[in-house]
Amino acid sequence: MACEDIRSDHLVAFAKGLLDGDGAPSTVGNYMWHLSSVFAIARPAWGYPLDGGAMKDAMTVCKRLGYIAKSKQRGRRPTQDELDKLMAHFVERSQRRRRSAPQAQDHCHGSLLDQARERDLWSLLE
Repeated sequence: MACEDIRSDHLVAFAKGLLDGDGAPSTVGNYMWHLSSVFAIARPAWGYPLDGGAMKDAMTVCKRLGYIAKSKQRGRRPTQDELDKLMAHFVERSQRRRRSAPQAQDHCHGSLLDQARERDLWSLLE
């Protein structure tokens, strides 16, 4: 399909296809958000005749129809045993492969803390 022929109903059908293919509404939203970035700059940056208005309309329709939604809250946190296994893996890998990032354990801890809720962090500090 030519760029100038893409309409909002094509984009909505694309989103629906992702949803029907076992994609979660949050995943569909992620795809559509990235695609909307392309539509926003395609014409001024590269001269591709994509209609940014069609993308905006498609996003509105997808939100209203529930094709796009925020991700579900995650309540599960890793157990201490799971954390110990992760740390053991990173230590073993850094010993086995000297070129691996020596700060992998720190990155793992940082990622876990980034994902933690504020109240969880406060409970750790108390």
